[in-house]
Amino acid sequence: MAKKSDVIGATGIIRYGNRSRVEDEWHPNLRGRLAARVYREIGDNDATVGGSFNIIKATIRQVPWHAQEANGSDEAKLWAERLTNFIEDMDLTWTDFTSDVMSKLQYGWAAFEKVHKRRADGLIGWRGFFMRSQESLYNWEWGQEDEVKGMWQLVQSLQGKPVFIPMEKLLIFKTEYNRGSPEGRSLLRNIYRTWFFLKRLQELEAIGIERDLGGIPIVEVPLSLFEAAQNPTPANAGKRAQLQEFEKLVQQLRRNDREGVVFPAETGPDGKPTGYRLRLMSTGGTRAINVGESIRRLQKEIGINFSTTFQQLGVETQGSMALSSDMTSMFAQSLGAVISSMKEVFNRFAVKEIMELNGAPKELWPRWVPGDIEREDADKFARNMVALVEGGIITPDPELEDFAREKMLYPARAHDGVEGEGQATSPEAESEATSIALEPKA
Repeated sequence: MAKKSDVIGATGIIRYGNRSRVEDEWHPNLRGRLAARVYREIGDNDATVGGSFNIIKATIRQVPWHAQEANGSDEAKLWAERLTNFIEDMDLTWTDFTSDVMSKLQYGWAAFEKVHKRRADGLIGWRGFFMRSQESLYNWEWGQEDEVKGMWQLVQSLQGKPVFIPMEKLLIFKTEYNRGSPEGRSLLRNIYRTWFFLKRLQELEAIGIERDLGGIPIVEVPLSLFEAAQNPTPANAGKRAQLQEFEKLVQQLRRNDREGVVFPAETGPDGKPTGYRLRLMSTGGTRAINVGESIRRLQKEIGINFSTTFQQLGVETQGSMALSSDMTSMFAQSLGAVISSMKEVFNRFAVKEIMELNGAPKELWPRWVPGDIEREDADKFARNMVALVEGGIITPDPELEDFAREKMLYPARAHDGVEGEGQATSPEAESEATSIALEPKA
């Protein structure tokens, strides 16, 4: 009889063997190595997707990170400073690393190989976290209970031979848990169908514009050429070849290398029609279906998927300041969740390991945490503060002033230890203090 602690079932993730990729995807174009190529094409070629990713990366690169002390002791402060030094001492900058981590949004996951080094101070630090491309994934190594043991990588620089990277060396960031799949789930998965139709509508629109600018070529030929084509005798071989040349002409005629055309006259010397005529047919730019409107609708659907529809305000549609503020606030909340997920993975699988390697007591382990992703609205914050003070809910004091200054990125108060600290200084006193400071010492 199985014990309560025994695992009986499984996650249900689809894979074949202990060395294989995740085969959960039902769409054949998004399975295995092909999926990474498709997601790369979408990210590289679609303007809405590319613009959304650029905004996400630029916003996240601006978020400040810092080491959070475990407690208020001097020892905890020391280990927090060491963690900061470990990160600043890496071969790549932290902002570049976070930018690479955000590739998980495009592919569903992002893997990095952890490389350590012995520092000059005798401590073990990080040389860096080096990305292992999603397109280089060959297979995953699986253990018991759908546990991932490591990653097999296949790249040309490794002489075309798969290289195994154990899980202990990897740092994997995912968009979501998704039944424990190491490949997560790409943010582009929900828009694949939309992008598929958008790509084709854009191609049809370009073809339609090209045809409208020059017109659709139409060639009229004598009926005898068609009769010759229906009667394939040696005597009609010349007329059949002539008809084929006209068919080729009408298919290839466009305003580039076939700018000029040598064509039979429409009337003969006797003034009678020859049966030949070349003309261009154009719709005048009108369409039974507004392709441009359909394209814009699909682009909006893609923007909704990324919470970046505020990009389109003022371009095709009008929007109020309040609407823009709500949209950007929702976008910031979404990115906040993304950064929070990154924080948890990094602290659990990188910071914990480096602290253990250096023998730091567990109760002194710091955490690497992000700051605010969105700067406080100055007007809104000021109005709220005034309303709270006037309503008697809060009372102004030095601590509240420090909080307000920090929120608004204002300079900190001068803490000189004299009586009246925190009070406003008169312009006369400030001017006198400045003049004294500038006087040269004897």
